[in-house]
Amino acid sequence: MNKIYQMNGYQLHLISSKKFKDITISVRFKGRFTRETVTSRSVLGFLMITGTMKHPTQKDLSRTLEDLYGANLSANISSAGKGHIITFKNTCVNQEFLPINENLLIKQVDLLNELVNHPYIVDGHFDEEMTELKKQEITYRIMADMDDKMGYAFDRMVDYMGRGNVLGLRSTGYIEDMENINAYTLVETYKDMIQNDDKHVYVVGDIDESIISIFKEKLQFPEVKHNPYPSAYMYQNDRKHLLDIIEKQDIVQSKLVMGYKANCCTLSENTAAMSVFSNLLGGYSQSRLFQVVREKNSLCYFIHSSYDPMNGIMTIAAGIDMNNYDKTKELIGKQIKDLQDGHITDEELSMVKTMLINALSKVDDDPDAIISFNWRRDIINSQDSIEDKQNAIKNVTKEDVIKCAQSIELDTIYFLTGKEFYEENLLSNN
Repeated sequence: MNKIYQMNGYQLHLISSKKFKDITISVRFKGRFTRETVTSRSVLGFLMITGTMKHPTQKDLSRTLEDLYGANLSANISSAGKGHIITFKNTCVNQEFLPINENLLIKQVDLLNELVNHPYIVDGHFDEEMTELKKQEITYRIMADMDDKMGYAFDRMVDYMGRGNVLGLRSTGYIEDMENINAYTLVETYKDMIQNDDKHVYVVGDIDESIISIFKEKLQFPEVKHNPYPSAYMYQNDRKHLLDIIEKQDIVQSKLVMGYKANCCTLSENTAAMSVFSNLLGGYSQSRLFQVVREKNSLCYFIHSSYDPMNGIMTIAAGIDMNNYDKTKELIGKQIKDLQDGHITDEELSMVKTMLINALSKVDDDPDAIISFNWRRDIINSQDSIEDKQNAIKNVTKEDVIKCAQSIELDTIYFLTGKEFYEENLLSNN
C-alpha cells in the first residue's frame, strides 16, 4: 500500500511494508528557499527538538523516548530546488512486536504533534539559553563544512554559478546572519513555517488504513493559502561568459569543480537520459572519467560527475595535483566531446543502465530511502513509481544519451589550490 490522503493542512502518505519492525514517521515542512530566511529556519529546526510545552527540556524528551521503547527523534535541514525543507523524524518499534498493547503509534503521533504544534514558547519567546546553544552548534557545523575542502570547493562553485539565484544558497545558513537571530525572532519564523509551508507526513512500516483516524484526531495544521510553487526548475542565467575562478589556500591536494547547465531537470522528458549520461561520464568505477582521467592518465586522486535533477545542473568534481589543472580540464572536455560524437558502446550503456536500475531496486530496503524517493516525487506532483523510473532508464537509447551530452553547457569552473600555484608558469609549460 502506498496511498496519499488529504488531511487537515497536510498530505498524509502511508507506505506499507512488512520488511520493517519499526514505524517511521517523517514530518516535512517545505518553505521558499531564500537568503533572508534560510539561517533562521535552520536554527529553528534544530531548536524545536529540544523541548515542547509538555516536555520542556531535552531531559524530559529523552525520558519520553525511553518510555517509547527507545524511540528515536531527530531533525534535519535540507533543500530541494526552490524549496527549503525542515524535517522531523520519529522512529518507534511497531507495537505488534510487543507482548502487550501499548498504543505506541498514538503516543508516537502525540509526541510529534507536541513537537510541531506546541514547541516550548513561553512569554513570546523560545528558551534563550537553548537558542544561543543551537546558534553556536550550527555555526560550528558551517565552519566544519568549510574545513572539508572538497565540500568547500563544491559550495564555492555553486555559490559563484548560482549567485543571485536559489542555486547559490546554502541550506544550513550563514554565520554572518546569526547575530540577527534570537529567541524572539524565531517565534516569527516558527509562525511563518506553520502558516505557510507545504506539509507532508510520511509513515513507513507494517501499517494499514486504520491508522488514518489517529492522524485525523491527533495531528492538524492550518490550511496553506498560497498557490503551489514548483520545487524543481531548469537552471539558467543571463551571463554570457564562462566563469573561471581560482582560489589559493594553504592546502596540498587541489580541488577542481566544474558546473554545467544541464538544460533539463526532473520535470523534463529526458531526465532519465541525463542521469544515464552523467553516470556514464563519471558516476562509477567503469565510467569514462574514472577510467581515462584517473586510471589511464593518473591526473587525479578521485573524479566524479553528478546530475542534480531538482536544480537542472551537472557537476564534475576532482581532487588533483595543482600541476595537472589544465591537463585535467582538457581531458574532461575530450571525454565529453567523445560522448557528444556518439562513441558509446552497447556494453557500457547496458552496464550503467543496469547499475541505476539496481540502485532503484534497493530503495525499498530502507525507510529513509523510501521516504526520500516518495518525497522528491510528491513535491513535483509526479505519480511515477520505482518501476516507472526503472522502465524510463531501460528505454534510454544511445541517441538519447548523445543528445544529453550535446545539450550541456559549461558555466563555471572553480579551482581551489595551493598558494604556490602560478597560472602564468603553468600555462607557459603546456
